[in-house]
This record gives sequence, structure tokens and C-alpha cells, in this order.
Amino acid sequence: MNHRQLVSDIVQIAGGEDNIRGVEHELTAITLVLKDRTQADFSILSAQQFTANIHLEGERCRIELESESVALDVFNTLTGSYYVHKIEDGEQETKLEAKRSFSVLHFISDVFRPLLPVILGAGLIKVILGIILLLNQLISDDPMLMDEPIFNLLSMIANTPVYLLPILIAVSTAYRLRSNMYVAATIGGFMFYPEVTMWLNGEKTARLFGVEIISQPSLYSSVPWVILAVIASAYLERKINSRAPRAFQGIGASILSLVILVPLMLLFLGIVGTFVDDHVGEWISSLVESAPVLAVMLIAAFFSLLMIAGVQYCIVPIIIYEITSAGYSIVLPTMFVAMFGHAGAALAVALRSRRGETKRTAVWSSVVALLGVPEPAIYAVNMSKRIAFYSALLGGGIGGLYMGLTSVSISVISGGFGSLLEIPLFIEEGSLNVLHACIGLAVSFVVAGALTYWLTGRQSKSVKR
Repeated sequence: MNHRQLVSDIVQIAGGEDNIRGVEHELTAITLVLKDRTQADFSILSAQQFTANIHLEGERCRIELESESVALDVFNTLTGSYYVHKIEDGEQETKLEAKRSFSVLHFISDVFRPLLPVILGAGLIKVILGIILLLNQLISDDPMLMDEPIFNLLSMIANTPVYLLPILIAVSTAYRLRSNMYVAATIGGFMFYPEVTMWLNGEKTARLFGVEIISQPSLYSSVPWVILAVIASAYLERKINSRAPRAFQGIGASILSLVILVPLMLLFLGIVGTFVDDHVGEWISSLVESAPVLAVMLIAAFFSLLMIAGVQYCIVPIIIYEITSAGYSIVLPTMFVAMFGHAGAALAVALRSRRGETKRTAVWSSVVALLGVPEPAIYAVNMSKRIAFYSALLGGGIGGLYMGLTSVSISVISGGFGSLLEIPLFIEEGSLNVLHACIGLAVSFVVAGALTYWLTGRQSKSVKR
């Protein structure tokens, strides 16, 4: 479809130029604020050449296009040739902004999406290194490969984007909120300061206002907490700049944001971490002992939520205790089945999408999730489609139920969240453990994918009506 025809179709969807109150541009999407939503015309969606995804919520019609450049071109054409009102950055308190619906999952996905190329690239490097290592063990069993300088260098390169994820997420959030990206980078990078690193690694004990700073780096580097801190920073920045004398604008907001937010973030996460350490792990442990099948099903269903919140470490002591006392763990396989659910949902998004860029992103995200790198599938694909995210949770729960009923276990702690390359960990001589594990993983993948495909189709039909 050519550019002129695309803009014409979008105007038709909006119900004509006169029905467009304003337009916003954000990454790969434009949002049309309609005067009367009943005038919207979605008949163009039946045309095979129209490939944009549309979400109509209230008076706002969000149209996700093929790429950022296409979205920007359409936005510029609408605000130029069609004389459509451009919603400026400063119109935060207008009625147009007040009517805007908000989705937490969609916001997190939008923040993560610009980082996707580097995260996927690093993930593929990790996958290639894992395949090389596996083949090396099968062919020569030479342990010296991991000590090779080039192997270590590539491994460090692959781990760098994930290691620096708090900073990358902070900058991306600030860019989306149009706030100071350097203040955001400072907030995200605070945990890398050597003294703070020792606090979070447990090498040193620190207390803030009587609250102990919990030694769990995963909690402080998790995506939602970083995003919340940067959102608070953007809010403070706007409030302070609107009230501060001109001489203190900019620098005053930066100083106060850092001085107020960093201690508050440490204090809040310290309280959350203390609660998780004292209660959540104990609750999960007692559930595993009293109702192991139910526990495996629930952990498999909600493990990705624990990972997103940065509190997945609470099940590590349970896994270690299982292996040291019984010689195997029934909790560890839940990581595998949860990630396979997200891989299945991401693949279904690719099959349903008519946008080339979305297809490519979702396919690659599904592949790297199956091979042990789930972040792109969770954050960039499934979170942007709430149906896919919830289907992944349900698929993980059903796969976990099967694994719990068949007592699938692992005797060795794996280094990641689980992948196809680690299926040999399920092999037990004289048992069907590996067969039941493969069935459980397939159930999770298929259920999540089938649900996503079916529900996405039903949603598309309801929009067309």
C-alpha cells in the first residue's frame, strides 16, 4: 500500500477529516482523538492491503503501523495536508488527555519495544553460544571451551544489555514521558555504584531509616520498579519546573528528583524485599509441602509475574532445599513451562498479525524464548497484546498442572529460565520423566498459542462490527 492510500484509509476509519479532534504520534503508533466514535468506519479492515492494527477505546482510536518512520510520515501528513490538530507535549491537563485510557501492560511494552533489537541480538548470541557449548559437550566433552577468550568475550557481550537493562529501561521511559533522560539514567544506574553493589550482593549491610536494604539485585533492577521511579521523577520535574524560579529550573528539578526519589526507592523496595523474604517464600514452601500439584500449577502460571516484579528469587531457596534433601526438585520445572507458554503466545501473535514488523518481532521473540531468553516475548510482544499475556499465564498453569500430576522433576539446577537446550536435564534412567516433561512443555506452548490465536480472532471480529 502506498503512503497516500494509507493516509486516506486512516481518515476514512476516523469517519472523515471533520471527525478528527486531534492526533498524537508515539513510536510506531498514531492515536486519533475522535469527536464522535459512532462515526468511525472500520469497513476498510476487510481489505487485504490494509495491515494496521486498530484499538478503539472511548474516543481514542490507536492505530499501530508498520514502523516508526511510517507512523511519523502519516502523522506529519495528517497535521499538514489535512489540517488536523496536533496534540502538543504541554497539553497534559486538557480534556483530550483526561479522556485517555491507560494500560499498564501496554505502557511497559511501549517502553521495552525500542530496546528490542539489541535485546534480541544479544539473545541470539547467547543461543548460538549455548548451541556451540552443547555440541562441544556431545562431541568432545572439552571443558576448556568456556575458558577461551573469544568465547568469554562473546558471552560478556551477550549479557551486557540484560546487565544494563535498568539504565536502558530508565532512558526509554524518560524518552516516552519527555522528561530528563540523564536523570533517569542516573536513577537506573545507581545500583551499579560499587558501594551500592556490595549492599545488594550482601557483602555489606545497610539500613535506611531503620529499614534494611535487602540484598537482592533482581528486585532493584526489575522493569516495573525502574519505570515507576522514572515516572515519579518526570512528575516531580514538571511540578518543580512549573513553580521554581527561572534560575533554578532544570538543575533544581534534577537535584530534588535524585535526592528524594533514590532514597524513597531504596526504602520502598527494602520494605517489599523484607516482606517477600519473611512471608512469600514461606507461603510457597508450605504450599509445596501440603499440595505439591496445586503449588506447581500456580507457580507455573504466575512465575512470569514474579520475574517481572523481580521477586523470583524467593523460590530459589525452595529449589535448593528440595535438591539437597530429596535429590530432585518439582518446583524448578515450573520456570520452563512458564517460559514456553510465553513462547507459544508470541508465535500466535505472529500468525495473527498482518504487519510485517510485528510478525518478524514476534517470531524471533518466540524462538529466543524457546531457547532461554524470554524477555522480548514477555515485554515487547505479549504485554502489548493483553490477550496474549493472559493466555501465556493460563497456558503455563495448564502445563504446570500436567507436570505436577506426573511428578516431573529436575536433579540439577539450571543456569537460566529453561530452554529446549536444557531438556536433557529431565532425563532420568529407568523413568518417563523426560517424556512427561516434553508433553508438559508442549501443552503449555500449544494452549497459550491456541488461546491467543482464537481470542485475538474474536477481538478482531468485534472491532470490525
